[in-house]
Amino acid sequence: MIITIKTQSQVTDYPIKAVPIPPSISINGSMIESPITPPSSPVGYQAVIMEDPKLNIYPNILYNNYFNLSTNSISWYKNYINMYDIMFQEIISSHYAVLGYLLILCSFGAGNNIPPTPSMYKFLTTVGASDGLEYWETHCDPGSQMSNDKYWMVSPVNYMLIGRFGYGAKQGFEEFQKSSAWNMPIQSTYQTTI
Repeated sequence: MIITIKTQSQVTDYPIKAVPIPPSISINGSMIESPITPPSSPVGYQAVIMEDPKLNIYPNILYNNYFNLSTNSISWYKNYINMYDIMFQEIISSHYAVLGYLLILCSFGAGNNIPPTPSMYKFLTTVGASDGLEYWETHCDPGSQMSNDKYWMVSPVNYMLIGRFGYGAKQGFEEFQKSSAWNMPIQSTYQTTI
């Protein structure tokens, strides 16, 4: 089974007028359907949970959802923590966080200073996160924003993880990419065979 993820991130100005550009995820060349509810923010994640590929050549998609960084304030510090808390709670309580099931997690519109919170970081290591996540966590200033009120999200980054519940750290497939400059967009494509 070949999984391909495409995503992008860019600087978001304030007031926010940017339209969300969510990831595209395909299985063996066929795009999976977007979640029923579209993203409400230009910054967030898409999470997909699938059956263990060992059980089915074309595993069923059991869960597919966007998680959004609230746009209700120029200061997103508390909102970003809340986004990760909601994501963590919803995924682990979805009844699909089953040993061997596949989790695909992909950011969109993200900035370098919104890395996963400690609880989310710990969870992601249990599904296979590795050096990419560790690099992000050690090369950022969590929650820090530019002093210029014109900019809401800067230093674009993309993070993509394909892992299995319960398999442990460094057992998944991941990619972390950071823009070459704080104000430059970045597009990423990651492909792997499971």
